[in-house]
Amino acid sequence: MTDYVLTASRFDQVLERDASGFPLKVVKHRRGALISGLSAAEAARLKAAGAIGPAPDPADEVVEVVVVEPATTEVVVEPADDAVTSEESLATAEAEHEAAQAEADEARADAAEQVAELNARLEEPVRPKITATKKVWVEYAVARGWKVADAEKLDKQELIEALS
Repeated sequence: MTDYVLTASRFDQVLERDASGFPLKVVKHRRGALISGLSAAEAARLKAAGAIGPAPDPADEVVEVVVVEPATTEVVVEPADDAVTSEESLATAEAEHEAAQAEADEARADAAEQVAELNARLEEPVRPKITATKKVWVEYAVARGWKVADAEKLDKQELIEALS
């Protein structure tokens, strides 16, 4: 099985379950932990969520050369050429996670636009779900005849109560 580095803040890996599916043995991992023993389906799910990244290859470990000059007490540390540190791997994984988060935010904005377009076509706009974003609730209020400034003054919960 392949090893992975956890990029999410926390992951509870269930190693053993009883007959009814209740977890008996759970290992708790924190960001930066090396995880092994994942099934292919679980690894694919965690990769898609941006929760894990590939583990660094042991051959790529950082080799440091320490040069001590006899006339001074300074120690010079020089990293090996073309070495990838775990910090760089973590930074790369975090950058990929941020890119995936940006894509998700963009998809949410597109969904909000689609809801707004559909509401504009209807005579009576469809009430958004309670879990919808404040932006969707503001658009719903505007479709019901509110002024944008009035709707944006309220927080999401106040909007829901006022429009219910």
